[in-house]
Amino acid sequence: MDSSKGCFGRGAGPASFDYPRSVNRLVQDQQHARRSRDNERMPMAPSGYVHRGHLDAVVKEAGALLGPEVVHVAYSIGPDSTDVPSIFFRILLADDAVREDTIVGVTRRIAEVLLAAVRPLEDWGLRPYFNYRSKSEQDRHKDPEFE
Repeated sequence: MDSSKGCFGRGAGPASFDYPRSVNRLVQDQQHARRSRDNERMPMAPSGYVHRGHLDAVVKEAGALLGPEVVHVAYSIGPDSTDVPSIFFRILLADDAVREDTIVGVTRRIAEVLLAAVRPLEDWGLRPYFNYRSKSEQDRHKDPEFE
């Protein structure tokens, strides 16, 4: 791999990481599924019916697929502002990954991997939301929800 292109092929700098082929395949399958199915009338499962132990294991496995840009992945389940059952991912990023020229690509790739691996809407009936914070910002604010 050309190290000048980084993990996303756009000059991501020294924090280069090649995602495994299986992750790329997951993302492609997820994108194909979005184009080939009608999910408009899919039932939503209230968070009380989500098996937290199973979801914990799935999120942990998905977190292992993410590159060194990700320090930690946490989540909570609850209703969003419209009372739709949702999963709120809180992703702690390495400081090297939080650069103006790479942050959009890094966060998009993380969201794609989590959506493909966890399948929050399809498998759990939960609308996904993503919140990102750098390690240095977390060190300053000490928000327990990101721990």
